[in-house]
Amino acid sequence: MARLLYKINIALLFLVIIALCLQFKVGHFLTQIFTKLEIPTDIDSEELLLKTESYNANTTTKFNASAHFHLEFISICHINKVPVIMLDPALVQNNVTTSYNLRLGLFNSSLVSYGIKSDDLTQPLMDKLYHALAVNNYNITLLKGVDKKGEHYLYHVFLKTKVSNTTAPSIKQWIHIAIIHHRHGKYYWIGPLLEGNHAKKHPPVKSISFPAAFDSFDVTTSDIPGLYVPSSPSKYLSNLKHSKFIPCNRTRADEFNAANSKQTSKHNADTTAKKAQQILQATKAVFDEVGMKYWLVGGTLLGWYRQCGFIAHTTDVDVGAWIADLNPELETLLKRKGQPIRLMYHFGKPEDGLEFAVQGFGIKMDIFFHYIESNYTWVGGIRSWSLEKLRWLYPTNITLCSAELFEDLYLVPCDSQAYIEADYGPNWMLPDDKWTWDRSAPNMVEAGKFAKSERSKVVQIL
Repeated sequence: MARLLYKINIALLFLVIIALCLQFKVGHFLTQIFTKLEIPTDIDSEELLLKTESYNANTTTKFNASAHFHLEFISICHINKVPVIMLDPALVQNNVTTSYNLRLGLFNSSLVSYGIKSDDLTQPLMDKLYHALAVNNYNITLLKGVDKKGEHYLYHVFLKTKVSNTTAPSIKQWIHIAIIHHRHGKYYWIGPLLEGNHAKKHPPVKSISFPAAFDSFDVTTSDIPGLYVPSSPSKYLSNLKHSKFIPCNRTRADEFNAANSKQTSKHNADTTAKKAQQILQATKAVFDEVGMKYWLVGGTLLGWYRQCGFIAHTTDVDVGAWIADLNPELETLLKRKGQPIRLMYHFGKPEDGLEFAVQGFGIKMDIFFHYIESNYTWVGGIRSWSLEKLRWLYPTNITLCSAELFEDLYLVPCDSQAYIEADYGPNWMLPDDKWTWDRSAPNMVEAGKFAKSERSKVVQIL
């Protein structure tokens, strides 16, 4: 019996020694990992959020000082019932739904952009929020804009921390708050930033171009109370690429409209514009369903750029899309029964000048697919009676921005004037009632003919 007890004690001692060794190695290994990341091993990432009130700059790493700066801001907003939306593309992409991930994302970020909806702010609430931030050692810079009516709107807020204790970790971090305005209840708009000498009041925001606009998006809660993130990060990031907002030139539009108001009755102009608005929205819904985007081109782009509206005497709507983004399901959906818009014509082929024409709401829309070459971009067309191929040439680097038409949000070329001048020449401000689609454009070239044997493929009347 004694011999058995002795063996058991030896075995237990052996197990204890193994456990201590393993604990040391694992603990040492974990400590090394977290030391490299500058994350303390003695505090839980979620616990940090609960301890913001007892933050001690002397005993916290620089990493935690950065995290505290942001988490305390979110906590103050949450206490005051102001939801905060993560807008910063780098952090949205890295899934900052937990304070742990947020801390990781903040490590190399000197400025992080959040959003607060203007609908969630009242002046008394803003005053209360500013007071709470100031009491907690945040320096506040407000950037406001003035509309044509002289009304002031808050566009941006910048926060930086002021640390009175010189022994505290030095953190060079800013918080940028973009005030999100819900325009016409249809899309989100964020105002411009200051330029020139005024811009010295805040660091540059490089991740988002302002003014900015994008389709309204849903948000979901994160593990951090008060912080919300886009429900579909991929869709938000995709829209953000083209979010730089270009307002139409009202002065130019007023001059043009005043000089040409007698050409068309207001009733006819409003009727045509309503049809155009309906087919643009219906087509946008179909494109969204297949993961594609279109932008305004041709006469529709000219109408927005020249007169902040629609050319009343035109008979169709023009949009463009990249052939590289073509989803075969687009044609299938446009042929689907019950659609408010239906495919009328299929011209050309995907490898050579594809063009769709759709009909709906009493108006036609042409969809021109853009092809990229080494030194120019082009769209194709066809004289259906002769099978002659036509091409319209445009600048190489077409980048897309956002603009408003009919109180809705659409994409346009960022350099719209260069695109318009390619189509209409330098006199695009002058109406031309003799314009013909296959003769007048200075950027049009003939590009051969399709073979007669291809007629049934390149000229489809549906």
